[in-house]
Amino acid sequence: MKKRLVGLAMMVGLLSGCEMGDFIEGSQDFTGANPVDFAETLDQLRDKTLTGPSTEGEGAASNGDDSKDEQTTTYEYYPTKPKGKLYPAKVIGIIDGDTITIDEVVIGNAENEEHIILKDQKIRLIGVDAPEISTNGDYSKPERFGTEATNFTSSHLLNRTVYLEVKEDALYDPYDRLLAHIWLDEGNLLGNFNALLLHEGYASIMSIAPHTTYASIFKGIEQQAKQDGVGMWGE
Repeated sequence: MKKRLVGLAMMVGLLSGCEMGDFIEGSQDFTGANPVDFAETLDQLRDKTLTGPSTEGEGAASNGDDSKDEQTTTYEYYPTKPKGKLYPAKVIGIIDGDTITIDEVVIGNAENEEHIILKDQKIRLIGVDAPEISTNGDYSKPERFGTEATNFTSSHLLNRTVYLEVKEDALYDPYDRLLAHIWLDEGNLLGNFNALLLHEGYASIMSIAPHTTYASIFKGIEQQAKQDGVGMWGE
């Protein structure tokens, strides 16, 4: 994986007063267990992350014990902070660079009837389009960089807990795949994997309303990847 430090001024700013409880729904653990190469990659991106204080011990790591001492932690976000709630799920399968399978996810408020439970659910990553791993079902003929994109996604997501950001009034695509942004927790760093695919040149942007939350940011990331000639944008 090619590492580089590229300043994207449009992505840099200051966040204040952010609480992890504002983001995480139904999570009992947000500690970044089983760190993989993603953490090393994100270390190369820290000049492009947003920072801000966050109260841990309330929300994400809360188990209902109000007596737990609060600990203030500074969280960094790549390329920006999440705009909606995050729902934990374990990745159990990789279909291609932009499509995965998760074991189970509870979307909504699990403490009342306003939630749904999805099991063995295919997830289509929002805002990106990775090269196909096959041509008309023939896996011996992947599109250019289809194999590389699939391997990249597999090496970063398979068998680990991720956090899904969805649009609850537009959950699915026409193929009944759940549409989501995939966030990974690396201790005090929360990164958008969809954006990382663009950053490393393993996908191009695909903006379809109403799933355009990070479209302008993603466009900037793709433009930089093209300029740097990384991944499928190289010779």
